Amino acid sequence: SASRMTMFNAGEETQTKLNKLSEDFNNFFGDLEEETAVRKKAEESRFVRVERELGRIEKAIAVETRRRIEAVKAVQVTFEDKLQVIQETFKAEIKK
Repeated sequence: SASRMTMFNAGEETQTKLNKLSEDFNNFFGDLEEETAVRKKAEESRFVRVERELGRIEKAIAVETRRRIEAVKAVQVTFEDKLQVIQETFKAEIKK
């Protein structure tokens, strides 16, 4: 009877240890899932910030491109005007 009680207690102890081990695993995997979710949310947030910054950079590049195109056009018009004046002056000098 005493040996039966000892075996019974050993079985209960084993069951208690297994339950504790199972609980520890559940806690570990729960923590792991939580950390993964936090990391994923942080990555998504970084991605959104990067996308937003890229959008601002694209707009800035577009504005700068338009500005430079207009500047080049203005220089070209000025150059052509001065070239025409030089040509007219040169023609007038040749006719004299």
